Amino acid sequence: MDRLIQQVDRLAEKIDENHVATLGALADIKTVQALQAQQLEEHMRRTAIAEESIEIMKAEMQPIKNHVQSMRRTGRIVGRIWSWLWKLAAAICTAWTVKWLA
Repeated sequence: MDRLIQQVDRLAEKIDENHVATLGALADIKTVQALQAQQLEEHMRRTAIAEESIEIMKAEMQPIKNHVQSMRRTGRIVGRIWSWLWKLAAAICTAWTVKWLA
């Protein structure tokens, strides 16, 4: 009977130790959770600022994109005109050469 009481007492001590350890771990979890909640709020705030900055940058970049597109179009037109002038010059030179040789 004494042995049974000792076993019950040891079991009760282990339960108390585990209970204290569990409460300590729970307190640590709550501390970590509170810290993560603060970090999440800060992350969300920074993300909102970054998204707003991206939208502003996109709006500011639009005139530049428009300018680049117009310069590309102008370059294509100038290139076509230049090509046409070269072909015309080549045709004139060929005609003069044929006329001169004839």
